[in-house]
Amino acid sequence: MVDIAAIATAFANWATATFINVTGVSSLTAAQVVYTAAYYTAYVGITLGVGYGLNAAFGPKAPAIAPPRMAVQSEEPSKAGLYGRRRVAGSALLRAVQDGVLYHVNYLISGECMAVEQRYLHDDAVEINAAGGVLSPDEGGYPKKYRGGEAQDYITLEARLGAHDQSAFTRSQKVSDQWTVYHVGRGWTMLEMTALSTKAEHFQTIYPLGAPQASARLLGYAVFDPRDEAQDPLDPQTWSTSGPALTNLVLQHLSWILRRADEFALLGTGVVRVEYGGLGFDWDTWLAGTIDSWKIAADIADEWVDLAGGGQERRYHGGLYFLFSEDPADINQAFRDGYDGWLGLSAEGSLICKAGQYETPTVTLTDAHILDSVAPSRKASSAAVNIVRGQYISAAHDYLPVPYAEWRNEAEIEARGEERVLPLSFRTAESHGHARRLAKKRQARENAPQIRLRCSLYARRARGERFVRIVSSRPWLGDIVLELTRAPVVSYSQASVLLEGVIVDPETYDAWDPDTEEGDGAGVITGGETSVTPVPVINTVTAVALASGAGGEVLGGEIEFEWPSLGVIVPGFGETTYPRYDLNFVARWRPAAVGEAEAGAWTVQSFTGLDPVIDGEGWVGSLTVAPVAEGLLDFEIAAEATSSGRGAWSETVQVSLSLADPGAPPTGVETGTI
Repeated sequence: MVDIAAIATAFANWATATFINVTGVSSLTAAQVVYTAAYYTAYVGITLGVGYGLNAAFGPKAPAIAPPRMAVQSEEPSKAGLYGRRRVAGSALLRAVQDGVLYHVNYLISGECMAVEQRYLHDDAVEINAAGGVLSPDEGGYPKKYRGGEAQDYITLEARLGAHDQSAFTRSQKVSDQWTVYHVGRGWTMLEMTALSTKAEHFQTIYPLGAPQASARLLGYAVFDPRDEAQDPLDPQTWSTSGPALTNLVLQHLSWILRRADEFALLGTGVVRVEYGGLGFDWDTWLAGTIDSWKIAADIADEWVDLAGGGQERRYHGGLYFLFSEDPADINQAFRDGYDGWLGLSAEGSLICKAGQYETPTVTLTDAHILDSVAPSRKASSAAVNIVRGQYISAAHDYLPVPYAEWRNEAEIEARGEERVLPLSFRTAESHGHARRLAKKRQARENAPQIRLRCSLYARRARGERFVRIVSSRPWLGDIVLELTRAPVVSYSQASVLLEGVIVDPETYDAWDPDTEEGDGAGVITGGETSVTPVPVINTVTAVALASGAGGEVLGGEIEFEWPSLGVIVPGFGETTYPRYDLNFVARWRPAAVGEAEAGAWTVQSFTGLDPVIDGEGWVGSLTVAPVAEGLLDFEIAAEATSSGRGAWSETVQVSLSLADPGAPPTGVETGTI
């Protein structure tokens, strides 16, 4: 597997050194900004080349935290569910070609989603007309193709939202031996794509990336919001179908716990089974008695928090794409990680939910209740965590997994003399600030003093409480607040309750300064295509003398060209450009047409491993083709990318080169384009 992180790191080191050498800037802050932006640019560029695989870059068992961008071919689709937003390609249900038309049908998720918010071909967001035809971004529509006197769109996209009474795609029914009117996919969200064949000379224009690959950004399931009295927990038809409730992680978690794995709907005289992959906990047993705790947690998730440089975001909002084959414990943990959630049981056995925010304890234990205790202890050096590192699903990057700036405790690193990394990716967080807030809380909890108390049965009152106050004359206790990390263990045979937790500081538990702690997230690409190979521009062609194997000299043509780049916004630095480091280049030359003599045949050479250099405000590259003939020559170059192949050739530059004066500007004919 390609080591994306290593390649991106190598490029970032190179870009930082180049930046310092060229500009003379010695500021550590400025260098760090350049490094961060360069790392991200290389990371995204390389990833676009190797496809889905970002999760491989971050150490021990970093989870696959987002769905792949290309449909997976399989006999049976991998059943999946979705709360909030994600971009999904899913599994291929139909792949067929008939009468010059390519037919694709992709399963996206099970269950009814609320909307298809955006459609994609490869990595390009596209719009459709009323007939489902894909509109070209720059021309307002692909040219029509006439078949049998009827104008047809080259590419069409059509979706089904997973309703229990939806109908089959009509276009795909033309593949009658594989898709019929009975292929309705009721209860499945699906995406159909058709693409017409074209003449070979038009193929690169209509389909520059080859056979199109379709995907869609979905807004997932409805959620139960107990704060709305009109909603019935036992009737999902009354649940929230729009608004901020759909991205509230507490409400998503509650809905997944409450909603059944399978639901059944009447259709005519039959029954349709629709899958949602939920736990289906009984409302009266597990939730009715403690629903107020879920309401409070949902309110906390809705609170606004400040962002670095201005603006605000909801405290704990996001989404989760999950496979039905996953261990429910992993899905449950993913939700909890997103809102720093804590679940406990009431005395009656109902689920109590607490979102990640300090609350004043309502239970206090004193010496009268404490039977014995273990003095607080910190983790040993071999187990302490001083760096938290991982990824999150970035809405700013079209729901791609991207790295957040690792949370480092420099004092702990210096004190212990080593780095101890906790790999921690957040499948539900969608902003850099959100991921960093969660990483800070997690590191503080991992390293906080741990305590264990054996108390009298009075401590049963701590069931369902996240925070408990301890007031004791024992010197290692005193007046502290304990955050329980395990549910209280009640032993009636020993008339005792075992409590385990960590000591927290109420004053700093929720402390957050976005301007100093949010850090620099991954840059946002603002200019330059990444899914279409760009066309470089030749600036100059210069004659150079090169040593030949026979001891003489041969003529070469040194081509300097504008290296394609991306516009990137780096937090705290502004907008800048970085080169497409994922590109290789191909050059070709030929004797130019002179008078009645026709141009000669092209000679082609490929170049890999080239490095761009900063030239003013842009990036340039250079390569040398050799040997070349003397006289009037035509030169062209093209870029190649793993993700999108070779791009179009540049405009022709015509120059006269001679070995008589190598290194000097070309003579006879000025550099220009034709």
